Amino acid sequence: MRRKLSAHIDTALLLVLCVLLIAPEAQANKKKDLLKKAQAAEQAGDSEGAWSAYCELSREDPKDEQARAKCAEFSQRSQDADKKDAAMMSAGEQALAQNRFDEAMQDFKAVVGRSYHDQAQHYLNAIIPQAQQKFAAEQQRLAAEAKNSQLFQQGRDAYKKNEFEKAKPLLSAVTGDNTANAHNVLQQIDDYTKSVNEGARLEGAGSYAQAIERYRRALKIKGDGPGNLRQKIASATVKLAQLSGKQPEASEKQPQQAGDQPLIDGIAAFYTGNYQQAEERLSAYSGDGSRKALALFYLGASTLSRYFLAGADDKAKDLYNQAMDKFREARQAAAGFSPPQQVISPRILAVFNQSGR
Repeated sequence: MRRKLSAHIDTALLLVLCVLLIAPEAQANKKKDLLKKAQAAEQAGDSEGAWSAYCELSREDPKDEQARAKCAEFSQRSQDADKKDAAMMSAGEQALAQNRFDEAMQDFKAVVGRSYHDQAQHYLNAIIPQAQQKFAAEQQRLAAEAKNSQLFQQGRDAYKKNEFEKAKPLLSAVTGDNTANAHNVLQQIDDYTKSVNEGARLEGAGSYAQAIERYRRALKIKGDGPGNLRQKIASATVKLAQLSGKQPEASEKQPQQAGDQPLIDGIAAFYTGNYQQAEERLSAYSGDGSRKALALFYLGASTLSRYFLAGADDKAKDLYNQAMDKFREARQAAAGFSPPQQVISPRILAVFNQSGR
């Protein structure tokens, strides 16, 4: 029994002795490995790897002054690198926010430390490509919007200049936000053209009242539109006056006389609000019968319009009296004369009716 106990003690002592003999050698080998690792990392420019290895070596051997100094040196380098990487990350994010993609990529690629490595790679591999696609799509949208805005502006300008045939293809090509506005202008062109064409057809058929209505409908769409519509209205008004206030049948046509142009020009000037020119032209008219009565009526209507514009006050009472005189002269120039009520305002007609009392 004593022999067995002694054998166990001897074995234990032997093991302790082996450990005591092996431990220093293992520690020495570990230090050598850490030193090689640190030096290799330093030569490779891996500051973080060198920092980790030197600091672990200094903990293994607190007396190793060189390891401790290197640990402190690379610790400072690591902190400086983190600050630089943080600055590059911030610069990259700012460049990305301003859509300066190439600059942002260069900033994120300049990040070398482990602290920001994964974040920088995420920007490079995911966020920037997505932002580039979104930016490209937005640029395409803006370019299309600018093109459509330009097309609409050009079409609308052509419409304002009465260049309808030029305006139509431009406005028809408009898409996007201005589509509805372009369609509205196109509709106005169609409605105007339709009204003018119908007016010309009706006037040619002797239906002067209906023709005047179509011309006036077109003027409501575009007061300065093409076709010299006020002249057309004036011409149709002269023809209508020949019917002595009766509605003509489609077969009835009233020929325009050679000397009627001053009458037509005067009536057209009246409808443009140029009363001075209207009165000059109408006063120069030398016709007779219902046409003369018509000229006198529009002279009175022009003078009365100036009275209304003056505020219908006592100072302008002479204009009112002059208008009444012209209305009476119109009645005397042609028995049973009646002005074309379709194209005269009720306010003027009311004063004309008073002149017959």
